[in-house]
Amino acid sequence: MRVLWLTPVQLPAAKGRDATSGGWMEGLRRALEVHESGIELTIASWGSVRHEPFRAGNADYLCISSDDPQGKIGKLRQRWRPREAPKGAVEDCGRIIAQSHPDLIHVHGSESFLGLALAGTDVPSVISLQGIMHASLRHATIGLGFADWLRLSATQESFRGYGFMQRLSQYRTRARTELGIMALCDSYLGRTAWDRAVLKAVRPDARYYQSQEILGQVFYDQEWDDPGPEASIFCTSGSSPFKGLETLLEALIILRRTTGRAVRLRVAGAVQNGPMWPMMRRRLEDPQLRGAIDLLGVLPPAAIAQEFRQASTYVHPSHMDNSPNALCEAMLVGLPCVASFVGGIPSLITHEDTGLLFHDREPVMLAHAIERLLDDRALAVRLGRQARRVARDRHDPKRVAQGVAAIYQEVIRDAAA
Repeated sequence: MRVLWLTPVQLPAAKGRDATSGGWMEGLRRALEVHESGIELTIASWGSVRHEPFRAGNADYLCISSDDPQGKIGKLRQRWRPREAPKGAVEDCGRIIAQSHPDLIHVHGSESFLGLALAGTDVPSVISLQGIMHASLRHATIGLGFADWLRLSATQESFRGYGFMQRLSQYRTRARTELGIMALCDSYLGRTAWDRAVLKAVRPDARYYQSQEILGQVFYDQEWDDPGPEASIFCTSGSSPFKGLETLLEALIILRRTTGRAVRLRVAGAVQNGPMWPMMRRRLEDPQLRGAIDLLGVLPPAAIAQEFRQASTYVHPSHMDNSPNALCEAMLVGLPCVASFVGGIPSLITHEDTGLLFHDREPVMLAHAIERLLDDRALAVRLGRQARRVARDRHDPKRVAQGVAAIYQEVIRDAAA
């Protein structure tokens, strides 16, 4: 079976180093190579590294090209007025489809412009539902007051096209593009009850296939060993306004004030390099948080796994998420987790069994949940062990690879019928 992947990020073989994003795709590629040798992959990726076609492992790697805007003015205009797709990129995808003669096309991510290439082909296709931008967009400004809007709008980065307003404009463009793409394909891969419900609302006639993801091998190899309640809280965040870090900071203030604990928070991700930084910087200047926060920046998978092992608990405070890999990775290591009851997260965590859930805009309840885990280490250990057991079964590479191969075959059969 010849399968063409269209991916919005480059895998490590094309990137030339370990990728900090898109690890689930590399995990699936490896699992197919080991457990489903009858599948021949062509992986066409959109990314910053330009390369000639080459073969590595079970895949041929191609680079999707485009006519990028030239000069500072052209690039600035593109940031202020984002296009539906980079000029020429969709046409190049069409060329790749025609030349590779696949039995099936797998587009990774409905919010990526790559799905637009399906408009010009009758090759059987399936799209993986990832962030689902059109449904997530309404949550992008939660937690922002009027002063925050002013602060985020009047920055040097905004005038250069890298600010919060430009990010919102990009989200809106991607949301419109996503709805157009979802009219082109009849088959979808999903992981949670939320993405199934969203698909049904948009495309009630589409076929939905359940398929989990494969995580980085380092998270299967590590196991949490309770360091005690005085260790740090760990969180992964970044430049997205969906992440809910401001709620966690409020909860941390409450926790330190009401318990007298010198609780520390360690945050991995591009917090200082994103459009939300002007707001987050001001909140981090609160005297009650002085000396309590460690901003670690973007970390490779091995370093994140080490943070999991050393933390007392992991907190995922997002305002919206489908199936966040960081949460799944923490569960796989066995680190007790607190996460917001939004999107697809309730499909991953069962409250009081494999973790604790809270409403995403309730810092007092988040503080209470963290305090429970810090005070009751028997509860923390039990939740961590249960989470690890469930996650190891959910993300088992062989099972996932065999399931995806069966879905590929079914989509091809349905198209032929």
